[in-house]
Amino acid sequence: MKKCMRNILLLSLVISSSICFSQEWSGNSRIRVENHQIGNEIYNYNKDSQLNSTNRSRLGIEWSGDKWSMNMIGNYYYKFQDGHNDLNSTGNASVYEASISTELPYDITLSAGRMALNYGDGRIIGNDNWGNNGRAHDGFVIRYEYEDLIKIDIGTDAVERDSNKDWAYVYISREVDNFNIDGAYLIANEEINYAKHTMGIALDFNTMDSKLDLGFDYWNQTWYETANVENKDETAGLMAISINYALNEKISVGGGMDMFSETNGGKWNASWGDYHQFNGAMDIASKEFEDDGAWNDLYFNLGYDLNTWGLVGLAYHMMFADDEELGGNEIDISLTNALNDHINYGFGYSMFTPNKDSDNFNWMYLQISATP
Repeated sequence: MKKCMRNILLLSLVISSSICFSQEWSGNSRIRVENHQIGNEIYNYNKDSQLNSTNRSRLGIEWSGDKWSMNMIGNYYYKFQDGHNDLNSTGNASVYEASISTELPYDITLSAGRMALNYGDGRIIGNDNWGNNGRAHDGFVIRYEYEDLIKIDIGTDAVERDSNKDWAYVYISREVDNFNIDGAYLIANEEINYAKHTMGIALDFNTMDSKLDLGFDYWNQTWYETANVENKDETAGLMAISINYALNEKISVGGGMDMFSETNGGKWNASWGDYHQFNGAMDIASKEFEDDGAWNDLYFNLGYDLNTWGLVGLAYHMMFADDEELGGNEIDISLTNALNDHINYGFGYSMFTPNKDSDNFNWMYLQISATP
């Protein structure tokens, strides 16, 4: 009798658990091969090896119920081509996300745990999806959302897990018809030697039946130590404008300009944002202009839809500063395509030609991603 009752209770628990909450599995695995032909020191790779092959796999599970949800995602990163070390290497496994969210009164949602934060284009706060380990933060986020018109996030990262600890932010987003406004204010711990306060606004306007898209960003950074202790105005700024237009269903054109400025030696430092626009445009420039905080990136792009063959992208960058020896020109070519609902791939090639008398930098990659 007791055994029968125990089985009935166990069955009731399983049924009630299935009714009270649902669970969903997710997974993704990708392999990327990169080749740097010249200038490996820019990418901090061994000069004796120009080929870099990696695998990143993620497996996650999410539980959700009435006004609550939980999720956990594991990240596994493996680097190939270490010779005989490949046989003994177990890779690098880590917890990418582990958080819980609950709905509170007055349209407020509270999330806490380890979270991969990403806002807008990721320029200010991004999750570094290009990287093999990604970027996540341990803390909490309070969100207020009113009828899809305005979203206000207040968050913090207060756990000493990496160099991005001890910071807080407020992020506001509002979308009205075809007009979107994003604003943010980030506060860093003044005890960190690169502590900075970042604030700014991003505007996006879509018109002409969604054919024309106009963007404008302005962000400013102030260093706590120099501004409030030494009474010295050391700041860095970023102003960006962009325009994109769809000529027809297959062809789109666009362009823009990113303008970095500095005062008293301040240099733009996006510690929480994503550097990687496509390849070298930001990665190479961060090294090329490391001694000059004021520089510009003027670019033009073209996109062409090849239907079943994928989407081809072509971009041309002109990067320059007051010092004419700095900067150079860059050509980016890309192809992305989905073979089916589970497998997609991407290919890219870049060539950067410095203004100063030195060899070109060439970079290419091939990436295949599979999702169950």
